[in-house]
Amino acid sequence: MALAEPLADRLPLRDLPINVAGEWRRGRGAAYQSLYPADLSVSAELHAASADDASEAIEGAHDAFRRSGWAERKPHERALVLFRIAEVVAAATELPRGIRINVVSPGLVAESPAPALAAFPGFDTVSAARVALAYVRALESGLNGQVLRVT
Repeated sequence: MALAEPLADRLPLRDLPINVAGEWRRGRGAAYQSLYPADLSVSAELHAASADDASEAIEGAHDAFRRSGWAERKPHERALVLFRIAEVVAAATELPRGIRINVVSPGLVAESPAPALAAFPGFDTVSAARVALAYVRALESGLNGQVLRVT
């Protein structure tokens, strides 16, 4: 099966940027190719994130969390936001062409860099392997509109 036009005319996408702490830029890791699974053609070429990119992204996410005011919101305000997210996930059952939406919701990943772990004292951790299995389940199981909590 080949990719549908007009996307096929633009492939492979070259030198795709990654988002690090809100900034789109070239990853500082090794170059690699992303393959289209139907025919194994090259669909994109990009540079992976380096360990420094990942650390910077985690620090940026933590800074954004601190600035977001989420912790200061009243419980009913947080519940409203979460309810709206649940509505979006539930709407996934109405998407066309077999498109599915699932959410993987992990706890604090045990293999995170030390600064990230230190930023969340008292939080239980979950292994990256368990998180990866949840993503595999979300992709391969046919589930739709589900929140997969990893604890």
